[in-house]
Amino acid sequence: MAKLNPEKFEYALAHSPLSSLCSGDRIKLYDIHEFVKFNRSQEVFRSHAHGKCLYIVENGTFTLYLKDGRSKTLTEGNVFGEMAALTDFDRLGTVVAMDNESSLIAFTRPRLESSGMIPQTEAPSLFQLLFKNTVSYMNEMLDDSTETLLMKGEGERTEFKEGEHNPNILKAIAGFLNTNGGTVLLGVADNGDVVGIDDYSNASADKYDQDFQNLIREKMNSEAMSFIHFSHSCFNGKGVYRMDVAPSDRPVYAKIGKGVASESFYIRSGATNQHLGFGAALKYIVRRFPHELLND
Repeated sequence: MAKLNPEKFEYALAHSPLSSLCSGDRIKLYDIHEFVKFNRSQEVFRSHAHGKCLYIVENGTFTLYLKDGRSKTLTEGNVFGEMAALTDFDRLGTVVAMDNESSLIAFTRPRLESSGMIPQTEAPSLFQLLFKNTVSYMNEMLDDSTETLLMKGEGERTEFKEGEHNPNILKAIAGFLNTNGGTVLLGVADNGDVVGIDDYSNASADKYDQDFQNLIREKMNSEAMSFIHFSHSCFNGKGVYRMDVAPSDRPVYAKIGKGVASESFYIRSGATNQHLGFGAALKYIVRRFPHELLND
């Protein structure tokens, strides 16, 4: 288990919300911490995943993508993951490293409990109970269950597709990546009726994952995979395949036809995927991805 040297650990703590901890608690945290490094586009965790770890950003930049399409930049000293460290709720968003050699200081919930830094879950404190109540409310506000999306219908961040071989799926994914993120539900008609996926079963779920991942790598790029989460469920015996897409940190082009000239740039506009020509795409990229444009 890698650890920071004491001086760097103290510096990170001093520039975080935990700076006012007493010296005894700081020593406890140093004893139980882990030092973890990440490269650009590498995920720390995904939305909906179960987690029991609290993090402090030691170096670099990370982005938190919330389920409703919003995002937050996390830099040196920022703390995140505290909800999972104090409650039994799943992650509310996806965190991705934006720079190479980014690093985090991590504290697992079992180690925090064994050190006495947070109360055991068998005897929750008033703070924990109130915190869980607040998280429950936030989950309701950010509810994006498949059932809810089916009831709401298609919109700015939701698209339904009936067949898995529909080329418009790539346009929707690219549009969500280049705009504010969203969800593609496969096996659903435009009116929200679940029609299912041909030959779909739980046994074939892994194959669907592999097929779509290979398709996205071929038609977009491997880095786009960092912003897409795949899941599957059944409604009345009919399979629905779900792709949750977070906003990308760089422009993404989709190869809809054949050859280099087939690369197209899409954004999400209302409930449609809008293709932008070269001039319009360049203006949009300058506005939406200014830092990436300068880096390139």
